[in-house]
Amino acid sequence: MLLLPSLSIKNYRNLKSLEIESLARVNLIAGKNNTGKTSLLEAISFYASKGSLQWINRLLNVRDEFYKDSGTVENLMVYTSLFSDRIAEFSGKQRILIGPLKKSISEENEEFLKDRLNIRFVTLKEVSREAIDPKTNQTYNLTHKEVVEGDNNSMSKLQPGLVIGFDRSINIYDAKDLAKKDISSLFPIFNKPYNYQFVESQTTKSINDRLWDQIALTDKEDYVVAALRIIEPGTDRITFIKDEDTNQRTPVVKININKSVVPLKSMGDGMNRILTIILALVNAEKGFLLIDEFENGLHYTVQEDLWRMIFNLAKELNVQVFATTHSEDCIRAFAHVLNSKENQAKGQYFRLEKFGETIKPIFYNASELDIATDQDIEMR
Repeated sequence: MLLLPSLSIKNYRNLKSLEIESLARVNLIAGKNNTGKTSLLEAISFYASKGSLQWINRLLNVRDEFYKDSGTVENLMVYTSLFSDRIAEFSGKQRILIGPLKKSISEENEEFLKDRLNIRFVTLKEVSREAIDPKTNQTYNLTHKEVVEGDNNSMSKLQPGLVIGFDRSINIYDAKDLAKKDISSLFPIFNKPYNYQFVESQTTKSINDRLWDQIALTDKEDYVVAALRIIEPGTDRITFIKDEDTNQRTPVVKININKSVVPLKSMGDGMNRILTIILALVNAEKGFLLIDEFENGLHYTVQEDLWRMIFNLAKELNVQVFATTHSEDCIRAFAHVLNSKENQAKGQYFRLEKFGETIKPIFYNASELDIATDQDIEMR
């Protein structure tokens, strides 16, 4: 069973209202610039993280949209960039909603929020109550924040805030709370109950050693070596060693022909890109793998073999894959793998397209995709 059989995104960046009625195990997404391909991956990662503020801050930082100050309202305002209209609407009515598509349930129904991520600006008030310490029997005050629904007129008495909820649970943040949050986590690595990995368009090599440590001395090492053999068939083993100059751990591979040990970075961007993708995949077991601009660093001759491995491992490890592309070569390689009998039910290709202010998915089945790529019809 897929973690996301369908998807609805509302009010997130340029995805004002995107509905995808059916998703597959392996999904390839294309589209012109500013049609929301990366935004789609980000939205799924927010959903998978159940609204982790640290992960949201990490992605804001990638876009140079995050800063941390003393906890003023301006710090809160950076989160307006997540919303389609980029406005902080403190009545709480304007919400980002991400989750499975539920056409038959009204947004006013509590059931509507089940298995959904929601983000909204609100006004907050502090509430105090007396409590008694059972050990000392002394009385003390407990304070907590409460959301003031629909009240936007008494900002002098109330605090602006941000609510991030998943399902029916919520986390409430004021400006000071947000200023305390850091962006130290470069990758999620593990985030329960949904595991997810996000491979950015520019490979973050510094995370590979941490991903490797999670699968070292397991059978998953064999998957990594098999992936590297797509480019270098002589790859026998891989490990990470500490560089005394930089104090960082870097990957080296052993080539079985002459038994030499070679730094992976000396073997080109393709080897490093494949390493990151396959490490992320085997670490995303029972979760999501998100790849932005799949083709970066990869020669067109290796992409079909890599897609074939991704299809096989996604099924074996129960991973749902979402990848974006600008490349005809990537689409063609995907189409060839998709059209094999064992993969037609596992994958799908769609393009995001603008219709006025609305963005919609345009789907191509396996045979349509095959015909289009064979006849060089523009599919991006």
